[in-house]
Amino acid sequence: MLIRLATTGARTGARRAATLYAWEDGDALVIVGSRGGSARNPAWVHNLRAHPHATVEAGKRTWEVEAREVADGAERDRLWAMVVSRFRLYATYQQRTKRQIPLFSLVAREGRTAGCALTPHTPHGSTELRGHPTRAWRLERPSERADQRKTTVFCVR
Repeated sequence: MLIRLATTGARTGARRAATLYAWEDGDALVIVGSRGGSARNPAWVHNLRAHPHATVEAGKRTWEVEAREVADGAERDRLWAMVVSRFRLYATYQQRTKRQIPLFSLVAREGRTAGCALTPHTPHGSTELRGHPTRAWRLERPSERADQRKTTVFCVR
């Protein structure tokens, strides 16, 4: 999925934004600091290392996340294999550079959505859709109009 990641600048403290691909891994999103295999990491990598709190926008949803770099070990091997299987150019990018391409896991910060309450919800007790487990979320957003209390949207993925 395509996301917009807003970070805090490592040196300046200013808000910075980058558009990235993100891959779902359970309740987390995985992002890859490939920069096309260049010798240097993208700026957002330095920003996340300095300030791991960030904001993610995907479609009409915005939420706050905590970033954790997955530097080595079995988890990194598993996540690297997953992202390469979904976007094969990452393997080419890794061959182009001597640096290890960084991977980050983004996990939603509990109760930290921008302007709304995002809560787990299982419609009608169903947890499967076409034989695949699904996660449904109820998004309650304060209404802009005084005559409406809130808007509820159900998102299933």
